[in-house]
Amino acid sequence: MDVNESCAGKRNGYHSRTNDHRKELSALHLKILQTEQDQNADAARIDDCVTGAEKAIIRLEKRQLGFEELHKSIVSIRDTAVLSIRDVRKNMQQRAGKTVQMQNWLRAYLRKCSRFAEDDEEDAHFRARLLELLARAETSALPDHLREASEAGDMAGVELIRFEFGTREDRHAFMASFEAITGQIRHHDPVEMHQRLANICKAIKNADARIADLIARSQLVRTVEITESIAQAGSASPQ
Repeated sequence: MDVNESCAGKRNGYHSRTNDHRKELSALHLKILQTEQDQNADAARIDDCVTGAEKAIIRLEKRQLGFEELHKSIVSIRDTAVLSIRDVRKNMQQRAGKTVQMQNWLRAYLRKCSRFAEDDEEDAHFRARLLELLARAETSALPDHLREASEAGDMAGVELIRFEFGTREDRHAFMASFEAITGQIRHHDPVEMHQRLANICKAIKNADARIADLIARSQLVRTVEITESIAQAGSASPQ
């Protein structure tokens, strides 16, 4: 029995039930890409708005304005900026919330596709058998085995083939073809999708940090005013 036959035998059982999941994975991949694109676009809108407000505040600070007038002007800039991006941030927050469901589905898919069988002993048997067959395969054949395992949705086989290829001293001669296939796999790789989902969640945190910086900047003038007032009062006190 060769590597392909071993993988095929395994897929006829446990992995034959993952075909519908593979279709769902493909559809989810497209949804994640679109969500990430929309999230990044909104993050850029918030960053542009905050940057514009910060520049406006800097221009105000260069003018000879009293504390009260300066504070009111900065607060006005802040409030206008925050109001203009309120709906944008809300959309980002909603996308981040929906990623939780996507992450849960991906975890379940990974648990299924990273195994050769539901039973632990059977899974270990198939894993040991495939490793044994891969150890006897020529390095030049591993790219083809990787492609066939990927096309069959055999993630467990894909990972073992990747591992085996990485141990070969003569792998550099076949690196180009192997990495070309790996690049194609990456587009539908659940691990890669998890990273994209994490980026979607991270984007809203970064946007909130930018908004928080703007709010803190608007409060700084008032803090300086109070500090200087206290200092002036102290210097005016009788010795």
